[in-house]
Amino acid sequence: MSELKKLGKYEIDKELGRGAMGVVYKGHDPFIDRFVAIKTISRELLETGDGEALLERFKREAQAAGRLNHLNIVDIYDFREDDGIFYIAMEFAEGQELQEFFDNNERFDIATIVKIMTQLLDALNYLHENGVVHRDIKPANILVMADGHIKVTDFGIARIDTSNLTQAGSIMGTPSYMSPEQFTGEQVDRRSDIFSAGVIFYQFLTGEKPFVGNIATIMHKVLKVHPLSPSELNSQVPAIFDAILKKAITKNRENRYQTAKAFMDDINRAVREGDFSTIKIGGNDDHDDSHNADTVCSDNSTDTVFDVDPKIKQTKTGNTGLVLGVVGVLVVLALGVGWWLIQSSPVVVEPEANIVEQRLKDDFMKKSVIVKQPVEIKEIKQSEESKEVLTKLPENIVKKQEVVKIVPVPVISEPVVEPGFIYVKTEPTDAIVFFNGKQQEKHSPYRFKLKPGSYQVKITKSGYFDMETEIEVSSDMTFPFTVGLQKK
Repeated sequence: MSELKKLGKYEIDKELGRGAMGVVYKGHDPFIDRFVAIKTISRELLETGDGEALLERFKREAQAAGRLNHLNIVDIYDFREDDGIFYIAMEFAEGQELQEFFDNNERFDIATIVKIMTQLLDALNYLHENGVVHRDIKPANILVMADGHIKVTDFGIARIDTSNLTQAGSIMGTPSYMSPEQFTGEQVDRRSDIFSAGVIFYQFLTGEKPFVGNIATIMHKVLKVHPLSPSELNSQVPAIFDAILKKAITKNRENRYQTAKAFMDDINRAVREGDFSTIKIGGNDDHDDSHNADTVCSDNSTDTVFDVDPKIKQTKTGNTGLVLGVVGVLVVLALGVGWWLIQSSPVVVEPEANIVEQRLKDDFMKKSVIVKQPVEIKEIKQSEESKEVLTKLPENIVKKQEVVKIVPVPVISEPVVEPGFIYVKTEPTDAIVFFNGKQQEKHSPYRFKLKPGSYQVKITKSGYFDMETEIEVSSDMTFPFTVGLQKK
């Protein structure tokens, strides 16, 4: 293929980058003498079975961003086709992706974090007020200019209020930044973008993403696991940011910030009333890796509404200390009395037993161990009258008796492994489903109950190409699996 020199009225200056969708060029508009970025979609992609859907997505990017005019959102100038090449001409913004800063473990002072988050949230608030939900807010879609200004880019999967291109039930986005409702296939709204912005805020404060792993693990964490507070990973993070962040990424969207402006206002108010604008935070080299956000938390915790008050003060500990002291004394007394009762209550047992088996739960090795304790053997004093009787008894009973201490044996219950689920939905329906080569009785759509683990999934239907993939099933979670089968 010869080198591209021109697209429509735009002169091609150079290639800026190449991706799965196509090529991005730096172009020049000779009529108004300005440089533009020209994003193209590959002809080869348009010739595949998914070509029509990809072109619709490409058009949607132009429609979504083209109706917007905001300092922190990349401007769209044109959407055209030239000799079979579809392209979008947009503002040429010379900046660096925020993702590159995170990849290089850059550290930010709070003033810079607040400046970037304020611009991002202001842009999102503008988007939402104009009926657009971005749905893929992540560091790779945020350009940081040399002067500190940012630009939100890539509206390829954005949803417009008047559009019906993407219905509830489809899953689109970047897993580590997706909201719970995106994973469950629900209809998304502005609060999904707010969740994604909260994940970026967490990454600014800690240098880590709160949800990492393969897609099944990330999904489980986003739906079930509450990450550690930023101040637990980085002691320099002001405590007020913990509360703000927690509300931004709470799993129930009804308890989340309802607007990006409310999120932005809480951040700015916290900074105004605090004195930490020069604290450097971020990066992942100043905390103990044993507290990594991946290893935390409770799957059973429930969301609460967090009212963020920047005037939160430290809780007084005087009365708390007194209460804890009294409780401690009572516990010690109770243990002492119990021990005295055990010591003073001898029990006669059979002489052949010379050990006590005590099952303990080993907190570190997670297994049962046997502790052997020797017991003191004492002779029985016999009267002359009893000797004749005793000699007629079995020898093993006559010889000796022993006194041992009985140690309470804790009950160690086996952990209950909860099953997981895969909800298989196909278009068309009534497809045959296989897990690890075993055909299932039920056809799609159906919610299959499975043990946690990896499964090879195969979907077949007469007249359509088979679909095969691998899925990880986690305990106590449902994996929504939607497949569009292609005709032969």
